[in-house]
Amino acid sequence: MNKLMTIFGAFFLSSVVLTSCGDVNVKDLDKGIENEEDAVEAMITIKKAQIEMINKAMGPMQELADMQDRVDDINDARKDVGETISDEEWDDDDLEDADNWDEYEDLEDEFDDLREDFMKLRDKAF
Repeated sequence: MNKLMTIFGAFFLSSVVLTSCGDVNVKDLDKGIENEEDAVEAMITIKKAQIEMINKAMGPMQELADMQDRVDDINDARKDVGETISDEEWDDDDLEDADNWDEYEDLEDEFDDLREDFMKLRDKAF
């Protein structure tokens, strides 16, 4: 999951930077360049567009970083619960006998469906 988030984050940043530059118009900057000042002005426009995109990407990138922290917390909790189950020597049959096992299975199915949708989206994005 860590690698997935890293790949997703890198892709997201590059796609944001390489896509439309929002309010700063970068279309046809090469048209009308007649001297050095015009060339530098076009370069300034491009740099402003890049700065604008980086600023816009900062919020989503922070969200991705926060999500990675949450993934780490969830993985730690899963490991701890697994160790407790192992320490208690409960097997699958014991867990399936629990009154709330059906709820867990339903959530497991929902998770599998959601993960499948996520993977399709990820594959489409890459």
